[in-house]
Amino acid sequence: MSRPNPEPESSDRSFTFLATACVLVTIEASDEQAARAAYEKINDETFSINVTTRTGHQLDDVSLEDTTPELYRVDGEEPVEQCPRPGCGGHLINGRCTDGDCYAAAHERTFTFALAQVLAAAEHATAATTHTECDEQTEHPAHLCWLKNDGTALASNGHDPDATHTVYADGWGPGTHPALGDDDDPFHAIDLHTPTDDAPALLDTLRTATANGHTEFLLRITHDGTSPTVSTTTR
Repeated sequence: MSRPNPEPESSDRSFTFLATACVLVTIEASDEQAARAAYEKINDETFSINVTTRTGHQLDDVSLEDTTPELYRVDGEEPVEQCPRPGCGGHLINGRCTDGDCYAAAHERTFTFALAQVLAAAEHATAATTHTECDEQTEHPAHLCWLKNDGTALASNGHDPDATHTVYADGWGPGTHPALGDDDDPFHAIDLHTPTDDAPALLDTLRTATANGHTEFLLRITHDGTSPTVSTTTR
């Protein structure tokens, strides 16, 4: 009786190549410096992966060996513009600098607030009998304080130990970086009662806009690298 021929042993061998590849590493951090610091802690590490290509080949692991990785995206956006502030190495993403120490990230920025809440804060300041000063004394003691040391907010300066009358700009709540301002003062007073050559007093503007069905208050900040200039509108 003849025996079946044995199956020939495979002549294929396993080859592992050290290949150059583009690896995207996403790190959640407050700013670019913090993200790079976190990256440095994992740089030079080898990570096990289990990936099979469409043609059936195996990718074993990946090693991070780039000490100065290029910034690719922030919040899903490509950093196409470097910050114009002298000496800043950050990039502008939707008007915000990736450098956590950069205050004057853009020369102009507009913040959006809920108009009803801004009016409530303004009415509270007007009705209060005692007030807390912001960075400067306006002609009338009642005003709004633009708070820029922890996010961006507008607050009544009326003294009220039982409640706070503060409204934050959309996307700039507590815990976000100061939005704009190269000065060291985190507060700025916004006059409510003094009309200008071009507009009535801000409080009157807020009341009229609310009566006309407007819902948003826009605070536009321009910065010359030394101090901010504030203008407002509603819609």
